Amino acid sequence: MPVLLHYIFLIPGDSQIKKTYDEANKTCTDKNSTLLVYNDTLENVLSGKSCRDLFPDENGQACFIWVAGNKTGKRCPSMKIPDKIMGTKRCNKTRNYICQSDLSKFLNCPPNSTYSLTKQTCKCNPGFIMENNECQGPEFSYHSHNTWYLVFNETKKNFVDAKADCEKRNAKLVQILTSSSQDSLNSMFRTLQYKVEMDNGQICGNGQLSCLFFVGGKLSSKSWQWVDSTKAFNYTNWATGELNNNAIDLCVSVVPRNFKEKNYYIGQWFDDECNNERHYICEIVFDLDIVSILKRLL
Repeated sequence: MPVLLHYIFLIPGDSQIKKTYDEANKTCTDKNSTLLVYNDTLENVLSGKSCRDLFPDENGQACFIWVAGNKTGKRCPSMKIPDKIMGTKRCNKTRNYICQSDLSKFLNCPPNSTYSLTKQTCKCNPGFIMENNECQGPEFSYHSHNTWYLVFNETKKNFVDAKADCEKRNAKLVQILTSSSQDSLNSMFRTLQYKVEMDNGQICGNGQLSCLFFVGGKLSSKSWQWVDSTKAFNYTNWATGELNNNAIDLCVSVVPRNFKEKNYYIGQWFDDECNNERHYICEIVFDLDIVSILKRLL
């Protein structure tokens, strides 16, 4: 599967099958690509990457890979991972390799996208969607452990439309499964420093709580569940006085900051009518290695 690192598509060779130099070079050519051309552009891309990071079938941290360059007799250009030391190895030995896309094709893509060799087109990065030939992302984003929060603190949608927007971004409305995930969400809100709306001189919409954010909880058959997993609530953080809404269609929204005068505190939950228009938070859960890549991209 292609691995996106920084500005260039790097493709570990065919299911991690090692090849001789000529075989690896031909494989990349057949993909309309080249063997990795190591230069300053890729200095930060491969920084800290072990052999096992790039080639999961490898057991060790270090290995030699084939790279683009000129042969010297029966020796071909190679590079040691993770040290990034250039050298040569015997061309008839089989080694790992990386194919690199044509950088010019990528540079024609809009910001926050990459060039897909397989689809021969520009593809928006996770969390972004293509609109008017631009990759549109969240209004605010935040990383915590292996979770990337896509925060819409200006846009408002009802619950159904918010859920649909998350899904278009290959994400889902955030789930708060544990006290730890609640802490992560609260940390995001503290970083966001949400500016509360003033409505008729009243904080947060004259008691109508227009500053709330939808998350992925919904009342279904008299049971509260996370809509994208149908998991019942094992952890809750209801605000004082909740649950107190008798409407039929109820969803969970959360408050983005403390309102001590109302006895509401950051991250607490409300049973909210699903057809209300609220801000909302999507999440994408990655393995930790992909998170480190995304932090370089954003």
